[in-house]
Amino acid sequence: MSEPLTLVLGGGGLFGAYQAGLWLALEGNVALDGVIGASIGAVNGWAIASGVPAREWIDRWLHAGPWARMEWRWPLRRSGALLNAAPYERFLRELCETHTPRVRYGCAVTELPRLNKKLITYPEAGWRHLAASCAMPFLFPPVKLADKWCIDGGLFAACPMWAVTDAEPRRVLAVDCWNDGPWEESAGTLLVRPRRSLGSWTEMLAFDADRTARWIEAGREDGLEVLRRFRPS
Repeated sequence: MSEPLTLVLGGGGLFGAYQAGLWLALEGNVALDGVIGASIGAVNGWAIASGVPAREWIDRWLHAGPWARMEWRWPLRRSGALLNAAPYERFLRELCETHTPRVRYGCAVTELPRLNKKLITYPEAGWRHLAASCAMPFLFPPVKLADKWCIDGGLFAACPMWAVTDAEPRRVLAVDCWNDGPWEESAGTLLVRPRRSLGSWTEMLAFDADRTARWIEAGREDGLEVLRRFRPS
């Protein structure tokens, strides 16, 4: 698959392990031109765009630290969030300080109060933009970027295909863990969705090493199928 490829990664919480497995199959077999991500897809996308080896990134998923073990808070704090964002924000800060994108990178967020969709590109994008893209309403607090409060970039459609423009290369690979977008495949676009449901909302939010390993393997298997289907013309 030598033709440049833009990778579009959607949201899905801990289902993002599936995306890591898919990239394991694709790494070294595609000419990556750019990455666009929303929510956990923005985080995986940062790692992929920065050249973090797939095996190393999968190891981070399999041995997830406090960032993946969500700390519930009740009653609600003034932020209106049910989860403590501090461990996750520390993880994002460390990721962005130690790795920087080598290809085009865009992070999708939703601006309040009008719920406008916005793509923030590197080098403007940083750890706070990733935190905003992951800020699921009522779970994580909104993040202020410049003069706007921002929340989950996958709020209305988990996979941010709206951010793909005519300037993109002809090949686009979109990964939608939620199976909820209206997007359709075309001559230059392949849409990948898990062949079986990855699980429930509760499983998406609660780290479990065995489930994570299964999701990674499901992504790897689907990535091999991508390589069989998505050949240059």
